Amino acid sequence: MISMIFDLDDTLYFQKEQFVKAAIKNIGEFGEVDLDRLYEQFQYFSEQAYIMRERGDITFQEMRIQRIKEAYKAEGIYLSQEECLRWQTDYLYEQAHISLSPAVEAILDYCHRQPMEMGIITNGPSDHQRMKLAALGLDRWFSPQQILVSGDVGVSKPARKVFDQMATRLSGNPRYYIGDNPVNDVQGALNAGWLPIWLNTKGESLANQAGVIEVTDHVELLACIKAIQTNELSDNSVNP
Repeated sequence: MISMIFDLDDTLYFQKEQFVKAAIKNIGEFGEVDLDRLYEQFQYFSEQAYIMRERGDITFQEMRIQRIKEAYKAEGIYLSQEECLRWQTDYLYEQAHISLSPAVEAILDYCHRQPMEMGIITNGPSDHQRMKLAALGLDRWFSPQQILVSGDVGVSKPARKVFDQMATRLSGNPRYYIGDNPVNDVQGALNAGWLPIWLNTKGESLANQAGVIEVTDHVELLACIKAIQTNELSDNSVNP
């Protein structure tokens, strides 16, 4: 029996949709901006701020302010702290109202019907990540024991410790990890001896893709999982 473990953000849902909704609410006040480019800036500065937060250089609230302030600044728009906080409030509202796409529901329904183990490993503060888990209704497919939030264990992906801790909850092997981030998800899974399935929706490339399964959207992901499970069941029937 295999284990199929999922990342959350930008894997089971896409954060850009909530970002764009929050940005549109503030366009009139903050000025016109290219939303695609602004989101790219936001992703970059979010990663930088998250690293600083993990090191203890800034607080969680400072991280939230810094990433949006720097993203807008890179586009020539300068926001005050109060404006950043108001923008963050709008973003949090949108994140609390996220939903799964039919394609993702089809993936989870399929996995849930199969003789396979399922789980989620996600980086972030416990309360915030669990808010999103609840908004998505993921308790339909995952029990609390099947969900690991980095904020609960004190270490984040790509650290092997996170994957090893999830492994103690699993009996299935091999263990697949599905995620979008080349470092946190793909390299993290490889370092832990897992098999990464890379959801590469941005057309990125890896220096070394040995051992990495790549898909470009949720339709391909479902087909990939079905193929893996079919091979697993076939092997078990031949070698009981």
